[in-house]
Amino acid sequence: MHQYFSIIVQPIRLDEVHWTHRAHLGSLRANTQYQYKIFSMDYEKRTWLYLKNEFFWVGDSKTETLHIGLISDNQAGVRAFMSILHSLVNLPASYPSQYLTRSSAKVFPHYLIHVGDAVQSYDSLEEWQTEFADPLSYAWSSGQGNSPPTILYAHGNHDQDINNRYIYTTGERQGKNWFSTTLGAAHFVVLDSQPLAQAETQLDWLRRETHMEAWVQASFRIAIVHIAPFIEYWDPRAWEELGEKYWGKYVRAKLVPILMDSGVDLIVSGHQHIYSRGWMSNEV
Repeated sequence: MHQYFSIIVQPIRLDEVHWTHRAHLGSLRANTQYQYKIFSMDYEKRTWLYLKNEFFWVGDSKTETLHIGLISDNQAGVRAFMSILHSLVNLPASYPSQYLTRSSAKVFPHYLIHVGDAVQSYDSLEEWQTEFADPLSYAWSSGQGNSPPTILYAHGNHDQDINNRYIYTTGERQGKNWFSTTLGAAHFVVLDSQPLAQAETQLDWLRRETHMEAWVQASFRIAIVHIAPFIEYWDPRAWEELGEKYWGKYVRAKLVPILMDSGVDLIVSGHQHIYSRGWMSNEV
């Protein structure tokens, strides 16, 4: 067990009663169990323990089997979201034992990748709490007795926050909603399919990123982007009046060529809600 101390950066006030805080833990060791504690302090500088939890960090370890859960577009679908989370939490019970590792017993999966649109209304604190945070917390606390896995989040079309007011998934990046990380033998780039005024800035970043050693040397190169290169027609008004038929063009014409030229192995997208358009006999 390793311990890091972090100085909390300046709190950011969202509204009259809500604040966000951000802490940097520095370089984490691969294949290591970490415990973190959050303390609260009153005006008289008296402190008390607010929360204590643990997480397992696989990092760039090449020896650990990496388990990743993928989910997207759960907005306004709490029942389906809870069902999917319940299946993820309980998956180890039916998993072949040779694929379960030391860290799998502590938290499963190791990471969650969310491909955008966690809520319908991005500026609704109530939706973030009741339709995203609460289901995640309940699923893992009741199923495994711990906190949810680390989440890599890609912005969707419902996640546009032009004024950078709500920073649940962006931190202080001021609209630059893309980043990269290495997990196990895979290197991930998480991209914004609708970066608005930051479109060229993201392309410049991606060109540099795909020449970095972490990308070039990775065994697997994976891109996460909400809107797919080609999207399906589903609603006349959204398609014509809201211009959804053009939404895939930036991804298809700008992002994909860079990724393909640099040897991407997998592009993961969401947006289509295809999972909600049918019901198979095996409840999938």
